[in-house]
Amino acid sequence: MLMLERATLARGRRVLIEDLSLSLAPGEVLGLLGPNGAGKSTVLAGLCGDLVPIAGSAMLDGRPLADWSRGELARRRAVLPQASRMAFSFPVRDIVGMGVLPGSGAVPATLVAEALSRADVAHLAGRDYVTLSGGEQQRVQLARVLAQLWSGAGPRYLLLDEPTASLDLAHQLAVLELARALARDEGFGVLAIVHDLGLAARAADRLALLKDGRLVAAGPPGEVLDSATIARVFGVTARVLPHPDRPGGILIALG
Repeated sequence: MLMLERATLARGRRVLIEDLSLSLAPGEVLGLLGPNGAGKSTVLAGLCGDLVPIAGSAMLDGRPLADWSRGELARRRAVLPQASRMAFSFPVRDIVGMGVLPGSGAVPATLVAEALSRADVAHLAGRDYVTLSGGEQQRVQLARVLAQLWSGAGPRYLLLDEPTASLDLAHQLAVLELARALARDEGFGVLAIVHDLGLAARAADRLALLKDGRLVAAGPPGEVLDSATIARVFGVTARVLPHPDRPGGILIALG
């Protein structure tokens, strides 16, 4: 399990997350929600080991993240940031191949091809990365982190920071369906920061809702998202309705 336990996270002298406990288990999709500035990216930084708690702990399988080497962590967790910029031109297939971990031998062409296919960028394999649109680049980076995890070992975790932000509607749905498939079929633990409450409720097994650096609620979507909570956290009016086609699912109508 990947977890923060009573963690306080700060950048410089500014405390951004205080006394927060949150876990990500293999085989589940966890949606991380909250308004801008709530601390979502800070939580992700704590879970991936980029930010060390000033109080509490960040753990992977009961062992502090700080005790794992970078190489060990790379085999167990991968992070897709909001944007990944490159100053040099590379073919797309080479960008994806960069995700294969050192020590894995020659880059397996089949692994790269599968990652390209699952991220729906196989048709871009020979293109120059810097000529792609923002959404295309994001999907290439998704393929790269898939290649990283598939060349690792043990229970693995995929941390996605706003993976749908630059994508069209079809690819937003496709990325979140891929997250569900990775959790269900391959046992990955997937955390995704998502701003669209409806998409989050559709894709996630559990939701964690943040406001002002604190955890407001965590649990199944139908327990976390109700009209009163949405109004209190996001300051908008919403109706939460039962999904007509998915037992236990919900629909969210804003306004």
